[in-house]
Amino acid sequence: MKFKFLIIIFFSVLYLQGCILFSPELKTLKEVGESQKKIDLYLVRQNELFEKLVEDLKKERLAAGILKSEFIDVYGEPVLAERSPDSSSGEIMLYRHPTEYFNSDKVYVHFDQEGRLIHWEYIPVNQ
Repeated sequence: MKFKFLIIIFFSVLYLQGCILFSPELKTLKEVGESQKKIDLYLVRQNELFEKLVEDLKKERLAAGILKSEFIDVYGEPVLAERSPDSSSGEIMLYRHPTEYFNSDKVYVHFDQEGRLIHWEYIPVNQ
């Protein structure tokens, strides 16, 4: 008798636990948590790429003439990109720390109309 009662309780607990695990609210909460992890990884990666860009600039490893697509492959997506107001230039892209808006070095990268790197500006935060 006791054994039968324990089995009923065991399966009841399993049933209730399954209902809780598959509830829409918990599923949404789990998705939000996973999304936050992806965002955190993205920000870490963007920061690493920005630090690489600054290091390459300081060590004069950046060469004019590379394509914008190659630049983005190496240094990631910019924080901001816009058409240059100067008709001879194509596009200006801004790189900085992904979350430090005001206390970060900045790098402005200029591409010509064919999408080739023509020059860049490095602006340290303590300038």
